[in-house]
Amino acid sequence: SSFSCNLCSLLPGSVTGALASMMPRQATPSRWLAHAILFLMAGLVCPDMFASLNLAFSAASTSGTSGSVAVRHRGASEDPYFKGPKWLKVLHEPSYMTAFSELPKLENATDTRFMSSYKGDWFPHDGRCKKVISMAGHPSNILQAFSRMVGNLTDKNTVTFLVPRSMAGPLVASGKLAEMQNKLDIGILLSRDRITEMRVIVFNATSKAMHAVAGMLLAAQKDHSDSMKRILGTRYLGPNANIDAEIFCKLTDTQAAQLIGKGGSTVARMQKEYQVHLDWDGVSNLLKITGAMGDVHAAHERILLSFARSGQHAGKVVQQISIASTAASRAREE
Repeated sequence: SSFSCNLCSLLPGSVTGALASMMPRQATPSRWLAHAILFLMAGLVCPDMFASLNLAFSAASTSGTSGSVAVRHRGASEDPYFKGPKWLKVLHEPSYMTAFSELPKLENATDTRFMSSYKGDWFPHDGRCKKVISMAGHPSNILQAFSRMVGNLTDKNTVTFLVPRSMAGPLVASGKLAEMQNKLDIGILLSRDRITEMRVIVFNATSKAMHAVAGMLLAAQKDHSDSMKRILGTRYLGPNANIDAEIFCKLTDTQAAQLIGKGGSTVARMQKEYQVHLDWDGVSNLLKITGAMGDVHAAHERILLSFARSGQHAGKVVQQISIASTAASRAREE
């Protein structure tokens, strides 16, 4: 079947041969189920087969991730990133995408390693479109890199860290967070969004205070290194977020003028920040947003919010198309 051919094309030769030998000649549901069970049982007997499958899938799903500083695979022990010995994971606004070209230089200057959100991928639990940057290295080097990064944050007084949930409880119980708030006169909120990690939101803070909180979180990893390693990934929306997609949105002349901005400055900035292409057809009053699916949706959300804040009606989505699919799906009016 086409499914088995596509799957086998992703696997190393040894795994492909083993899998192909177990494929049913006639793809009936019962036979597929039986052979799937056999394949799982084989994986239990020979874990290396599953390990090969996982590495093959990771390599395939991370191809073309131009939005990342580097493509790194969980479990690749030879990669210095996974050796740490400490890590700092931070959310940032899409405007920081403009500074991505400087990250390799920052890696070399501070002797740290970075991993960033994949192209089309966004952190989905913050209520605003944000990317993830994770830093690895020795604590002093990470703090040096973080301090230089803080200057590029859109909100100069707020930063959000991601930590293992197992680490958050001891931080609260020890009173370290409360002590830090009182000592630095800042606000700290904890938000439990996922099973494995949570946000530590630091606000009303100076860059010096952010640096102090980052240092405290790095020190707290002493007893939670394994938990920290489990949340090092920066992919949240899955590989489909990188599929090419388009959204067509009907705008009024006023909305179009607001989106384009003086001399095209606003639309140029949005294209750079969200890594999408915006095309405005003045005859049909249609805006076309093109790019990776996750980036297209993020840019579309930003546009609608900007209209809402200015009192403009948010317009109507005429058509949403995934280029990878042969069928176009009609979208609801926003």
